[in-house]
Amino acid sequence: MLDNYHPHIVNLLAGVDPEKHLKLGSYERDRVMADNVEWLAETVYPEEKMILWGHNYHIRKNNSTMITEHNGYDYDNNPYPTMGEMLPYSLKQAGYVIGLYAYEGSAHKNNGEEEQVLPHEKGSLEDIAGTEMGPARFINMKDKALSPTTEWMYTPRIAKAWGVLDEKMIPRDQYDGILLIHKIHPSNH
Repeated sequence: MLDNYHPHIVNLLAGVDPEKHLKLGSYERDRVMADNVEWLAETVYPEEKMILWGHNYHIRKNNSTMITEHNGYDYDNNPYPTMGEMLPYSLKQAGYVIGLYAYEGSAHKNNGEEEQVLPHEKGSLEDIAGTEMGPARFINMKDKALSPTTEWMYTPRIAKAWGVLDEKMIPRDQYDGILLIHKIHPSNH
């Protein structure tokens, strides 16, 4: 991390080509995370099952195929691989990736300010998954064949990163399942 990630963050904070250094730093961070997961799975816990919990951005199966994504700096039409995509093939085949989304409510941003989940566009992932839901809804997409009721899994959809940033993807390309929480609330620290 000191050799590959921090130099980009230093340049970012110094105002030296911030978008470039955020992207390069983010890529290096995800590469190191993927290396760490591989080491844990193959060396430390080779006979165990693991739960890997991370933000949707980092765990996506094919982040580089996102139609548009928010990379932390701005919207990007040329996304790059993140941790989930950089994992070894064997780990990806054995894994099950769940995207976590919010239908309504609010949460704290990284700076501690409260931010409201924005309304969802008709036909978005949250709009479709939020139909007739209770407090939460889980949708398995892994083994679902294309049909009129699953078409939304196979076609481009908007979904909100952090509940506020519209990103466009084919849901089934990124996740094996979706967990939609009806109403989120800020933590009490």
